Amino acid sequence: MLKAFTGHIDSYYSSLKFSKLLLAVSGGLDSMVLLDLCYKMGLDCTVAHCNFKLRGDESDADEQFVIEQSKSRNFNIETISFNTEEYAKLNKISIQMAARELRYNWFKEQLDRFDLDVILTAHHADDNFETLLINLTRGTGIDGLVGIPSNIEAVVRPLLPFSRQTILDYANSHQVNWREDGSNASNKYLRNKLRHDVIPEIKAAVPRVLEHVYATQNNLKSTQTLLKDYVALCKKEVLSGDISSKIEIDLTQLTKFPNHDKLLFEILRPYGFTAWDDIINLVSAQSGKQVFTSEFRIIKHTNALILTKTERVDNKSYWLNENEAVSVHGIKVAVEKIDKTDLNRELDNNSILIDGEKLKFPLEMRRREDGDFFFPLGMKGKKKISKFYKDLKLSLVEKENTWLLCSANDIIWVMGYRLDDRFKLNKDSNCVYKLSISK
Repeated sequence: MLKAFTGHIDSYYSSLKFSKLLLAVSGGLDSMVLLDLCYKMGLDCTVAHCNFKLRGDESDADEQFVIEQSKSRNFNIETISFNTEEYAKLNKISIQMAARELRYNWFKEQLDRFDLDVILTAHHADDNFETLLINLTRGTGIDGLVGIPSNIEAVVRPLLPFSRQTILDYANSHQVNWREDGSNASNKYLRNKLRHDVIPEIKAAVPRVLEHVYATQNNLKSTQTLLKDYVALCKKEVLSGDISSKIEIDLTQLTKFPNHDKLLFEILRPYGFTAWDDIINLVSAQSGKQVFTSEFRIIKHTNALILTKTERVDNKSYWLNENEAVSVHGIKVAVEKIDKTDLNRELDNNSILIDGEKLKFPLEMRRREDGDFFFPLGMKGKKKISKFYKDLKLSLVEKENTWLLCSANDIIWVMGYRLDDRFKLNKDSNCVYKLSISK
C-alpha cells in the first residue's frame, strides 16, 4: 500500500511533498495508517487530535495514545477538548454534526495559527460508499452522488481510492497500532447499520463494487464540472447585481432556457433555499411574494426574482441640522445653505434645491409609515406614498430602502425620486438650501 499511496500522491497531490500539513488523527485504524504513511513518506506534518468528551475515560485514552504515537514519529501534535453535547444542544444539531463543525472549525484555526497549508483527513473508499448510500436514501442530486470530495478548499483526503480492507491489511503487516471506538459497533446511526449489515452483502454480490463506485464518481465529477460551467454561462444572461445589495434574476431570460426550473435550482442552491415548490411558484406569482432562508430571501417583482440578504429594516429616525451631513447605511445625506446667485448648479434625482424659509430644523430622515402622503412636484393634489411607490413600480426591496426627508410633519422629499411641490423654489424665495444624497 505504501507504494500505491506514494504513487497516488505523486500523480495527484505532488505539492503535498513540499507543503506544511495538518494531519487529523483520531486514533482509529484509518487515521493511524495515514499517520504511518505520511511518516514513511517524510511529509512535514503537525498532528491534530480532537477529544469530543463523548466516551469518558476512553476519549481521554484516545488522546494520550495519539500523543504518544505522534511523538514516537517525531511529529508535533496539537490537541483540544470539546463539550460536544452542550454545543449540539445549544445549536440544535445532532452530535455527529456538532463534532464535525467543531472539528473543522478548529482545524482551520490551526492552519492560520501555525501557517500550515493543507488539512489531511483519512476518509477512504468505504466511507465514500457509505456517504453515497446515505445520500441516496435521503434523496440527492449530482453533488450527493459524487460522494466525499477528495480535495476541497484546504482539505485533502488522500486515502479515498483505498478500501478499509486494504488499510487494515497494511496496519496488520506493518504493526500499526490503533484504538477501537466502541460507538462504531452500534447500529444506532444509519452509517453504522449500512457498514455492518448492508455493504457486506453488496460486496459479497459484487466484489469490485468499490472500484466501480470510484470510477463512476469520477465520471460524475466530469459531468458536475460541465454542469457548473453551463450554469456559469447562463448566469451571465440571467443575473445582474451582487449579493451585497441585491441580485436580480430576469425571468424573461430565465424562461428561454430549457429546464429553467432546474437552472433556477442551481442558481439559488448556494444560498440555502430548500422550499423548491414555493420558489418555482414564485415565477408565476404576484409581485411581493417572498420565500426565506435564515440568511436570504427571494422576492417576486413584476418579471424578476430579487435575491437579498435577510436583514431587519431600519425604521429609526435620523436628524439633520442646518449645514450638516450624516451617513446612514452607507448613504451620505447633506443639508447645505447656498447663495441665490448659485442656482445654476447641475442637479439630478439625488440633489434638490428647496425654499429654506419653509423648513423647520432639525429635519427628520425616516422610512414610510402608514398614511404618509405628499404633494409630488409637477402634479396637482396630494398622493399617498404607497401609491407613489406603486406607480413607480418599485420592488419591495426598493421600497424598504427608500428614505423620506421631513420638516416637522411634512414630507419634503421622497429621497432620490421626487420633491414635494410645497417646498419648491419660486421667484420670491430668498433662502435656498441644497439637499443631496451620495454613496
